[in-house]
Amino acid sequence: MDSFSPLTARKMDRAAASRQKSCNACVRGKRKCDKKTPRCTRCAAKGLDCVYQRLPPGTSFHDDDICIADSLNDVPDFDMGFDINNLGGTATHSSASNTSPDSLDRVTTTSTIDLDSPLDFSIIDHLMANDTSVGSELWSLGDYGISSNNKLGIPSIPSMPTTQVVIRDLAIFESIEPCMSDFNPLDVYDPRSRVGYTVDAITNLYRDFAKTRRLPFIHPRLYGSNLPKTLMAAFSVASAYSARTPENKGWVFKLIADMAKDIHREGEGASTPAEKLARVQAMVVLDSIRMFDGDVTMRATSEREMSQFMAWMFALKELEEELKIGDEPAATILKESPPESWEAWLLAESIRRTIVMAFAFVCMVSILKSNEPPCEIMAPNFQFTASKYLWEADSSMAFFRAWQTKPQYPVRNLDFKGIWMHAQPEDVDEFTKLMLTAQMGPEAIDHFMVGRVY
Repeated sequence: MDSFSPLTARKMDRAAASRQKSCNACVRGKRKCDKKTPRCTRCAAKGLDCVYQRLPPGTSFHDDDICIADSLNDVPDFDMGFDINNLGGTATHSSASNTSPDSLDRVTTTSTIDLDSPLDFSIIDHLMANDTSVGSELWSLGDYGISSNNKLGIPSIPSMPTTQVVIRDLAIFESIEPCMSDFNPLDVYDPRSRVGYTVDAITNLYRDFAKTRRLPFIHPRLYGSNLPKTLMAAFSVASAYSARTPENKGWVFKLIADMAKDIHREGEGASTPAEKLARVQAMVVLDSIRMFDGDVTMRATSEREMSQFMAWMFALKELEEELKIGDEPAATILKESPPESWEAWLLAESIRRTIVMAFAFVCMVSILKSNEPPCEIMAPNFQFTASKYLWEADSSMAFFRAWQTKPQYPVRNLDFKGIWMHAQPEDVDEFTKLMLTAQMGPEAIDHFMVGRVY
């Protein structure tokens, strides 16, 4: 027999109980007991059961201890085998293994555990009071594990409600003409006009790109450590142009011309989807500088290379059509199933946004030159996902959590009706704001940012 047998432990427990003079409630709560009978003052005040644990005099350990020892020796062997398919479902009792609660009752009722802990367990007094249901409510798990379809009883991730609440009137939205081909040339210098706001946003793309490596259509985590040379060249252009001074202006323009050649040379050899995307992104950054700086030479070079730029744009559009494997924007506020990976969605969404931005850039240049935009750039179907939570997610876990719990709004062919009616100001990212402002103007966006407008 072991030196510390259950019989010995039982004797020690009963000996400790025989020395206990305070009631059980005061012992558990680590409080002083005045030992009044039939109830001490503390138990009477708190409505607790007052039980004194001292054994009656003359009680012997020997007879019942022998019975206890025998019962402990009769503990059945536990069959630790289990069926993973029955976890969380209806338990199947085996007749070969007698492990039912009835067969184990005598074991559980004959052993006690004395926890000598310095923690204050006075809250247990309130949970065990007869006139309160706090204890049962505190530990209640509701319907957790009840569903038989979920084997492990794991609650599903909460989803956004599919009902869309209308928070804005369509009167302002429908009163604005989306086309801005007819504009006053002076509006270009007014940032509160649609064309002025758009020109200002395009002209200053290089600033944010040089400082943060990100733009509304360029995600900083898209390429990781495999940064394409075309985009690195565009970053060099943006950084040098941001630091230009009257003294170093000549060198900066020389660097821009050299980097433009590198972008064209590397872009011609692009073979992967990421490389084809990067060359168009690089051209948007490069031409936003060359077209709007005011230098005649840089603008002439940009116009001369526009045909190559548009060829890459249409190649990227064809790539978007090829990569459509179920991750295109859905037709509802919340997608039924998430994409295969965050990286796959990020690449697809970056392609969609870059296409919209590149075509918008070419269209704006044509309008500023008082020309009709090329018909071919108006033909493609444009689409992207308007969601600040998805686009600004910095990890896979944050992305999939936002996918399940945050709203997302599909935008097709620059139709912002759904966003105007249902989106909160905090739901949209900078790219959505830029496109929405270009179509509706800063005044309408001021109403949008208020939230609820009637």
